[in-house]
Amino acid sequence: MSEAQRPQRRRIAGETRPGTGAPARRPATSAPRPTRPVAPARPASSGAGPADVAPSEPAGPTRSERRAEKRARREESKAARPPRRRLSRAALRVVVPLTVLALVALGLGAWAAVDGYDRWQGDDDVASAQRQAAAAAGTAMETVFSYRFDELEQHEQDATALMTDGFAEQFDSIAPALDELAPQRQVQVRTVTRSAAPRECGDECADDRASVLVFFDQARVTADTQEPTVFGNRVVVSMKRVDGRWLVDDIRAL
Repeated sequence: MSEAQRPQRRRIAGETRPGTGAPARRPATSAPRPTRPVAPARPASSGAGPADVAPSEPAGPTRSERRAEKRARREESKAARPPRRRLSRAALRVVVPLTVLALVALGLGAWAAVDGYDRWQGDDDVASAQRQAAAAAGTAMETVFSYRFDELEQHEQDATALMTDGFAEQFDSIAPALDELAPQRQVQVRTVTRSAAPRECGDECADDRASVLVFFDQARVTADTQEPTVFGNRVVVSMKRVDGRWLVDDIRAL
């Protein structure tokens, strides 16, 4: 077989050509020789092949990264909030006195309400006492100025029972004159109170004293008259409360 017909064998790197003593040199190129990637080393004890190696999972954020992320969220939240408005010193100089005045006014209002209620209660007590005195004065005048010639002793007892001790003594001093005149003419007097009201007392008002204006009519008959004679009268009665009872302390004709 000729050399041309022989199959040519692939020359191994570094092998010399037949008939030459120097190895064939690789022609120089200007491009750098690419480097082959180095495969990661497998554990010696593992018998698995390349297909059995699982792809690596991406690592999670570190602690410092998480803290930085939280700080960033807090900063964003603060930036989203509306800024707090702070009062200037000039505004504080106005607001603080107004607040103090409001508190003082509130306290004075509460005190005035309590004091006004107490005064109202006191005024109501005095007004109620004055009305009671007026009613007692009206009833007393009917007893004091109503009498019969044949019942003068009983009249004196009934009248003085409605008077203070001091005024009862004054009434007893005029009783003898009545005892002398009434039987002679057989006088009979019937008194009816028309109106009785407490007089204005101003700063002198009290719940144990009252001055009452009383209007009353007297119908009088005698042995010489067939029809009664009616007289209209008005008197000022001083009333005094003694042991819870309103008594006549003075009578003054007008």
